[in-house]
Amino acid sequence: GAEPELMALVGDHLRVSIGSVAPDVLLRSPLRSDSTTLYALAKHHSATVLFFYSSTCEHCHAQMPGVVEVDRAFTSRGVKVIGLALDHDRNEFVENIERMHLTFDCFTDLDAWGSAAAKVFVVKATPSFVVIDDAMHIVGKPNDVEELKELLVRILR
Repeated sequence: GAEPELMALVGDHLRVSIGSVAPDVLLRSPLRSDSTTLYALAKHHSATVLFFYSSTCEHCHAQMPGVVEVDRAFTSRGVKVIGLALDHDRNEFVENIERMHLTFDCFTDLDAWGSAAAKVFVVKATPSFVVIDDAMHIVGKPNDVEELKELLVRILR
């Protein structure tokens, strides 16, 4: 029946709710030979912003200048911005980084919605934001870049 499926879905959402410990995930990029993990990056930063996007998503493009601005404004305060592209085409991934002048590290396993990061963070739409602290706790899920800025200002006091 539907009940076990529903319970599994609720469980997935609870695992990535605010206050939960974020799942560690392997981060790959077609632009690098090596991979890293979310934890390896997050443990060195007071906050890590996960920006889930797709290179062909207009709503995502609308958020990108603001995300670049956050990267520029908050790096000195210990914030790391990571782009996680739900892409399947290497060229689109590369061209988007160049066209949108993305200054932060972007990753994709070229598996689109099958992306490991998108699955473990139960991403249902792009763009999506998740903010974690240096202990991998999820501290916020802002709806857009304006809420992201407000959250960062609040938690970095």
